[in-house]
Order: sequence, then C-alpha cells, then structure tokens
Amino acid sequence: EPEKPTLYRLTVRPNPSNAQIRILNIQPRYQPGIALEPGSYIVEISRSGYETQTLTVRVANADVTLPVTLIKQPEPEPEPSYRLTVRPDPADAQIRLLGVRPRYRPGIELNPGSYTVEVSRSGYQTQRVNVRVANADVTLPVTLLKEPEPVAPVPPPEPTTYRLTVRTDPSRARVRLVNSSFNYRPGVRLLPGQYTVEVSRRGYETKQVTVRITDRDVIELVSLERIAVAPSPTPPPLTPMPPPRTGAWSIGSVQIDGSITGVDRGEVQRVLSRYVGQTVNRGSLLNAAMQVYRTTGITLSFVVRNAASGSAVLEARVSRRLRRTYESSIPLVTPSQIERSGFGVSVQ
Repeated sequence: EPEKPTLYRLTVRPNPSNAQIRILNIQPRYQPGIALEPGSYIVEISRSGYETQTLTVRVANADVTLPVTLIKQPEPEPEPSYRLTVRPDPADAQIRLLGVRPRYRPGIELNPGSYTVEVSRSGYQTQRVNVRVANADVTLPVTLLKEPEPVAPVPPPEPTTYRLTVRTDPSRARVRLVNSSFNYRPGVRLLPGQYTVEVSRRGYETKQVTVRITDRDVIELVSLERIAVAPSPTPPPLTPMPPPRTGAWSIGSVQIDGSITGVDRGEVQRVLSRYVGQTVNRGSLLNAAMQVYRTTGITLSFVVRNAASGSAVLEARVSRRLRRTYESSIPLVTPSQIERSGFGVSVQ
C-alpha cells in the first residue's frame, strides 16, 4: 500500500478574534487546527467594519500558526447639516416640510439639499416656498396674504309694482280680479299688465272693466246700475197674474245646462242667482253672458219659460264653448261678438 501523506495542523489567530476565516481553494470548512496535507492554501479573514485580508499559507513539514491583524475601515465623515428657521407673518402660521420625514421646528438641522416649505393659516392664502440649503444656516421670512373677503351676491331687483284702487258706487260693492292669482284689496300692488276687474253687489248689474297698469298707480271708478225691480201686483182672487211687460221677465228660478260642471257651473250659478226675484231684460242677460264668457269661455243662450204665476224660469244653455288649456287666457270680447258667438234669448 502507498504511504499516506503526513498531515499538519493550520491555526489562524485573527485580531479581532471573532473574524470569519475561510480556506478558499479546498472543500473542507476551516476550523482551528485543521489537518492539511503539505501544500499552498489561500486563507481569507474578514469582519464587518474591517478591511478583508487574503493570504497564501504554505504548509511544508510542520504545523502552522498564522496570526492576522485586520485593519479597521475608516469611519465615514458625517454629512454636514445646517439650520433652517422660517419666520412667518402672521407669527402663529403653521409650517410644514413637504416630502421629508422630520417635522419642522424652528432651527431644524437639515443636510444640504432642496426642500419645500408650506406655510398656512386660516383666513390667509397658503404659500409653498422652495428652499436650498447649501453650506450655511438659512432663515426664511414668509408673509401670507389675506384671503379676499367673500363678495355677497347682489339680489336681483324687486320687480316694480303699482297700486290699484277701485272706487265703487255703491261704496260697499264686491271687487275681484278675474283670472288673476292676486286677491283684490284696496291699494293692491300689481305688476304692469292688463287686468279684468269685476264689481258686483246684490240688486245691481255686475260690471267688468279692463284696467291697464303701466308705470304708475291707478285709481279706477266703477258705477253700477240698479236692476229694475217690477212692483209685485196683488192679483185679484181667482184671477191669473198679468204677464210682465214685453221684453221684461220676472225670474223665479234658474236652471243651468247639465253639460256645465265643476268650477264653470259654480261661476254660472254665481252670476245668474242674483237675478232670482228680479226683473230682467235682454240687455241684462247679455251682460250676464259676457261675465260668464270672460271667466269660463262659455257662450250662453237663454230660454225664458213663463208660468201662470207670473214668475218665469230662466234656462241657461251652452251655445259655444272656447277650447283652452290651463296656461291660456280668455280673450276679451264685445257685446256684438257675444251676439255673433251664439247668444240669444227665446221666450216660451
């Protein structure tokens, strides 16, 4: 058998003692007193904070002890820092450094570089300022501008209105505005425009007048005419009451066409009911038809049915109906236009 080679021990004594030791050109890991065949070995000694050393060791015919002292790496020189002080106006403004971790405080130490300083306060415009710290302390004055006072919105001017006063004869007559959202009262304020005023009182012919308001207050005088009242003759016993004079009828009751319903029926009833117990003629009924048309758009014709008692039944029938929508208004008409629209009085 060939003789086994003689082995010798290698021991490395590093300084610092906890340095790491490796033999680079063989497989076995280094351990103190490792047995090696004669030959050359590359030994690496390293430790954090020290310069690594690589040495070639020759093992010949004896154990080897290798002292190695590592050299400390030089400490890096600390980066210089300089103080930053912000002088805000107003003095109680808030100051922030944007994009860096440390919070601002007066005289904060910063490394050289560029920084963004934000200065803010309620009621003032926020400012952001770029600051360059180079090789000296920096003092930065920042004056904030006040926020402009909010401008109160100017309300639109109130539309110009004028007063309407209707003086009636008789003085206690009822006054109302037809087809208007305004309720009449003496001196009511109205926008410029055209209005239909209706004046009525029991025992008087109702009257509608058109009032135009332009650029001043208006006082309108309206006089009503009494409804002619026929004397009530006392009939002799068992003798029928004589008929009324030609062209005049004493109304005992009123009947309204069944096709007139709702608000329109109420308006017709209101206009015609004041004739019950009164003596009317064709002119009275034409006036009533005009009132009904102006408020409803309906043209009436009348049938007068005389009774033996002397009182007549007044029947109101629809002769023509104006088609209209909610937004549309009813045009004003004259008596002759009502006549041509179908108004008439027949006696039975």
